[in-house]
Amino acid sequence: VPLTPNERRAAAGRCERCRRYAVTGAAVDAKLGDPVRGPLRFPWREVTKARCYRLEVDSMIEQTRRHRDASEYNGANDAQEKRDGE
Repeated sequence: VPLTPNERRAAAGRCERCRRYAVTGAAVDAKLGDPVRGPLRFPWREVTKARCYRLEVDSMIEQTRRHRDASEYNGANDAQEKRDGE
């Protein structure tokens, strides 16, 4: 069960009012479990390294521009081929 740093801070400030719910079988037949009061009393493990992927915005813009330019070029070629075939 994940707990974000913001959720942890909020739970620490309002421990008596904090509830955590667990949903089981979400892919088939979702069932909402009973609320767990005071979830910070459990031994949470801090995750310090998570596997993720990063994309530089500049590379995305460059790829998009190349794709657009190639599409325009191919469209111009298609039009020329149609004119040549007539």
